[in-house]
Amino acid sequence: MEKFDLTPDELESPVWKKVRERLADMLDGARKRLEAPATDHDATQAIRGEIKAIKDLLALHDRARYLDDTRQG
Repeated sequence: MEKFDLTPDELESPVWKKVRERLADMLDGARKRLEAPATDHDATQAIRGEIKAIKDLLALHDRARYLDDTRQG
């Protein structure tokens, strides 16, 4: 699979900011569902996968900032 990175301009776009806010809300909701006492083993595994996917998307922001910093300095 080809690497996917965001440019510095894309990081500052209003769309990416909205996406990040939505992902943060989704992550919070997934964590709450994971911690619920009634969550069974299969659901726990599915939620953990969801959390990983959300974190991977959020990490694009930090990776892009890191890449930009290394290119400038």
